[in-house]
Amino acid sequence: MTLSSVTAAEARRLVEEGALLIDIRRPDEHARERIPGSKNQPVDSLTAVDSERKPIIFHCMSGLRTQIYEAKLAVASGRQGFVLEGGLEAWKKDGLPVIRAARHADVARNAQMCRLVKNFSQRKSWQTKSVSLWRQASASASRWRQ
Repeated sequence: MTLSSVTAAEARRLVEEGALLIDIRRPDEHARERIPGSKNQPVDSLTAVDSERKPIIFHCMSGLRTQIYEAKLAVASGRQGFVLEGGLEAWKKDGLPVIRAARHADVARNAQMCRLVKNFSQRKSWQTKSVSLWRQASASASRWRQ
């Protein structure tokens, strides 16, 4: 079974007729920005989609992930399925509505990045101290040998 590609306008028409819109991105991506009415089912955990025999439209951010996982998505759909050409970016480009998360989602992501940078800098500091101690030890050893 293969999936057909649809434009954003065609996808909107299908959704208005009852098609199910599945966002295969990670939950944090879906939380930041999504198409109204889309259901989040990350591709990593996607096995089967229960859509009461409705057509299914899969999308990601740019269309790349849906292309990469097309075979897996076709099996998961088990029926007539579609891929949104260009993903969420094409949807926005056509001026169709999206839901954007409040700023707190960005704050949480920034906090996570700060923790990573802090951990890295602490590790870097430890490495610098280790190199300094090693140099001191090797200098002492070379003086001792003389």
